[in-house]
Amino acid sequence: MSIAVESREKIVGRAPRHRRVGQNKRAAARIAPLRPFFRSLAAHNPGRVLVKIAYDDALAHKVEAGADMFLMPSHYEPCGLNQFYSLKYGTPPVVRGTGGLEDTVQEWDPAARTGTGFKFHGYRPEDFLAAIRRALTAWQDKDGWRQLMRNGMAQEYSWERSAQEYVEEYERVMRARS
Repeated sequence: MSIAVESREKIVGRAPRHRRVGQNKRAAARIAPLRPFFRSLAAHNPGRVLVKIAYDDALAHKVEAGADMFLMPSHYEPCGLNQFYSLKYGTPPVVRGTGGLEDTVQEWDPAARTGTGFKFHGYRPEDFLAAIRRALTAWQDKDGWRQLMRNGMAQEYSWERSAQEYVEEYERVMRARS
């Protein structure tokens, strides 16, 4: 979250509206020191930044589903679920390429019209902002953006696929042992 705090002015200055979702029961203590910051950000940017400090899973999903893009600048993320939600909802994620985010989000290539989101790898505000700039540039190409959304929604990360891959690997090993 610290990288988002450091980047706040440039993010809010470029984005039409900004929503921050990330409160959950486990993170409440960690996020508590940031509450005054987010309240101040909303107070100084009425109509552009709205802050609701509460645990509300249904609202979090609605915001994520209705957003143009989802910012997930995780310092460390073993897997994460929000990028999966974003992809299924057609909300291209902007993520730091770490852990499961590196594995599950493919960088958008506007020429090839492939990819599912935007990644950055350093943990500096300028790295994060460069990924946001790429996303905002892509967002201006409405046909390309729709393809990016479709690419994300077409991803398959269900347990059915994982289970089938496991069965195939098990059968391959068993044949090799015979």
